[in-house]
Amino acid sequence: MAKAGCKGLGFGIESGVQELLLSVGKKQQLEDIRRSCKLARKYGIVVGGGFILGFPDETKEMTQMTIDYAKSLDIHYAQFSIMVPYPGTPLYKQLKDNGELLSEDEQDFARYNQNVGLTELEPIFVPKGRTSDEIKKVQKSAYVQFYFRPRQAWMILQTLSINQILERIPSLLAIIKLSTQNMISKINVLLE
Repeated sequence: MAKAGCKGLGFGIESGVQELLLSVGKKQQLEDIRRSCKLARKYGIVVGGGFILGFPDETKEMTQMTIDYAKSLDIHYAQFSIMVPYPGTPLYKQLKDNGELLSEDEQDFARYNQNVGLTELEPIFVPKGRTSDEIKKVQKSAYVQFYFRPRQAWMILQTLSINQILERIPSLLAIIKLSTQNMISKINVLLE
């Protein structure tokens, strides 16, 4: 692929918990994913990974395991999405039948948004034992944990031209804002 001109590749990794991967029908092994990411990097391909937070039956510990797994991979970019059960899917039907959806308004398209944690909207689904606020905070925290590491910043900078760096300044400012909000909320919890 690299010889043919492939410059970037995104993997739909979904989770860093083998049990969760199997529960959603993904048969890939975590070590196979790790090897695939390393192999792509070996050939100079910029690698991204997509992760989903908040699967049914996912605990706080499992969510953190996914974030830690993302950080352990040899990838440039990560996207952390909140799990969205879309109308018409088997998961949506299962959660609706079990009364686990926070809203059954199938026309409320704004809530069917994987980045709802970065908005003022509420997610359409929250796993048992967890709250909407916690799921939203963990999505923000995942981005901060992944991108605010010197090694990660250096890895990304090596792939960008000066113009690309300048174009990303607004994104960097948004990440700094998320990081600041995350630190402030942690301080507020300590002060309570």
